[in-house]
Amino acid sequence: MNRILVIDDEEVVRLVVGEILSRAGYSVKTVGDSREGLALLRQESYDLLITDLLMPETDGLETIMTLRRQHKSLRIMVISGCDLTLGGEYLKIAQRLGADCALAKPFTQASLLQAVEALLGRPEKLTSQTPAT
Repeated sequence: MNRILVIDDEEVVRLVVGEILSRAGYSVKTVGDSREGLALLRQESYDLLITDLLMPETDGLETIMTLRRQHKSLRIMVISGCDLTLGGEYLKIAQRLGADCALAKPFTQASLLQAVEALLGRPEKLTSQTPAT
């Protein structure tokens, strides 16, 4: 099962993104800041990182540059609402720094799933579930 780490300082975004991806069949872990996310990546393996760009302590651009040096094969998707005022430039910069995909907030469930599937493929559905008793 593909493992995804979501880093976003907004709790509602973490909850919604986590729920959408979990329901689609991905294994998802969410954290509220880049430092916690980077620490987790040193301990555990993930297939995809989804990170916000604008966060209080360490922003997403700094996170992308750090990850590209330390985890070259990790797929990275950035999400941000800041580009509504910047004409899309911030997301383009993130891609030039190493993000594999950029998604502007607000995004739809369909566009999130489409972007994740483009990076990871469709999730494997659990074929042998324990029957309810």
